[in-house]
Amino acid sequence: KARETGQPQTIEKMTPDGRWWYIKGHPVKDKNGRVTGMTELTLDITERKRAEEAVRNAKDELEIRVAERTAELFTANEKLRQEIEDRRQAEEERRVSEEKYRTLVDSITIGVGLISTNMEVLAVNQQLRTWFPNIKIDQKPLCYQAFHDPPREGVCSFCQATKTFQDGQVHESLAEIPSGDEIGYFRVISTPVKDTAGKVVAGIEMVEDVTDRLRTQKALQESERRFKSIFENAPIGFYRTTPDGRILDANPALIHMLGYASVEELAAVNLEANDYHPKYSRRDFRERIERDGEIKGMESFWKRPDGKLIYIRENARAIRGSDGKVVCYEGTLEDISERKQAADQVRNLSQQLIKAQEDERQMISRELHDSIAQDLSSLLIGLDIFSDHQFNPIPEVQKKALELSEILEGTIGAVRNLSYELSP
Repeated sequence: KARETGQPQTIEKMTPDGRWWYIKGHPVKDKNGRVTGMTELTLDITERKRAEEAVRNAKDELEIRVAERTAELFTANEKLRQEIEDRRQAEEERRVSEEKYRTLVDSITIGVGLISTNMEVLAVNQQLRTWFPNIKIDQKPLCYQAFHDPPREGVCSFCQATKTFQDGQVHESLAEIPSGDEIGYFRVISTPVKDTAGKVVAGIEMVEDVTDRLRTQKALQESERRFKSIFENAPIGFYRTTPDGRILDANPALIHMLGYASVEELAAVNLEANDYHPKYSRRDFRERIERDGEIKGMESFWKRPDGKLIYIRENARAIRGSDGKVVCYEGTLEDISERKQAADQVRNLSQQLIKAQEDERQMISRELHDSIAQDLSSLLIGLDIFSDHQFNPIPEVQKKALELSEILEGTIGAVRNLSYELSP
């Protein structure tokens, strides 16, 4: 190629024995620039080629390793980025969760506090801050001083947190805590907070003000005691029955009134049964009470087991459930048999008195008409004779007799009128 082109030519070539040669052909020209010959330089470049191959291989291997490392770094970077994102998301979720639970804990009416094993108050919720507005958490006050007025000198004898710190268990108690001139009642529950090794490092105390509840319970118990006393000692009968006639409850007065020995014996009675129901229609009773909601002053006879009839006055009302259906009847029974008998006796005596009065009036009427009126008439006749001048010549006597006759005639008329008025 050097002879043909007149230009130097180089070539690198490997011989079959695996050696590499650098060959350079250079044309030899005369003064006219015509190629007259050739010179050839041959160098053994096997080592260089091997070195270049090694460098090339090393470069390829390096590139592969760089690519692999780059991929590893990219993967690690992506993983780190994902971990950072996951951690950021976890932190956000933790923040939202903490905010949610902080809001939840602050919104409940139970006081919640975090107490260290040294009895320091580390955190409180809104309710405890409301109860104890002067507490300063940043100063880590001691609980037995911060939560008491006046502050205590040492740990409370009823402290549940101390027990929790000792055995790692949940403890509960009812504490009486003075506040000024009053005493409040608080339900205290202590729960342990443990580290990863299971060691108790703090305690959560939940404090519920049950003062009003206990006072209400005591008032309710006192009310129930009074009601029970009234129920058991009242002279009238109290009962509760189902609409189908079963007796649910009865007081001693009712049991005695109806002639039974015990509430169990009375409870075995069904008011719908013919042998036991009152002498009025149970059906009418149900219709009236379910229509009007109550029955007032109903009077009727009630048949006792011994066959004796008693006269009672009944008041009752229907008790309905949340669905509006009648679940039972509550009422009272008053035995008015003696009162009824006394009223009957008064009525009989009144009738007898009226009859006696009528008889006496008739007797007086007859006496006035048949006896007194006749006697007065006879007396009038005699006075008429004295007033007649044919029989009595004395003028003064005649005048006086005439006056008396007029008076007597008026008296006879009055007696007759009275007799007529007394007549039936």
